[in-house]
Amino acid sequence: MAYNNRNLLLRYKQIQEETQKFFIPEVTTYAGVFRKYIKPNFPMCYDTYMKIINLNVDKLIRELDEKSK
Repeated sequence: MAYNNRNLLLRYKQIQEETQKFFIPEVTTYAGVFRKYIKPNFPMCYDTYMKIINLNVDKLIRELDEKSK
């Protein structure tokens, strides 16, 4: 992972928000959203994208904040 995990997690949260903005269940696919909206702005492979989508970023940020106090 990156040196500053909080910034990395915030970027992951931004990717998840972008996905939710454009994903319509039963109409679009994650692959389509990835190709059209995510990959041009956040260069990564599809496998990494799917890992990011499945992360519970809010929980990880909360745990990181509690640990740093």
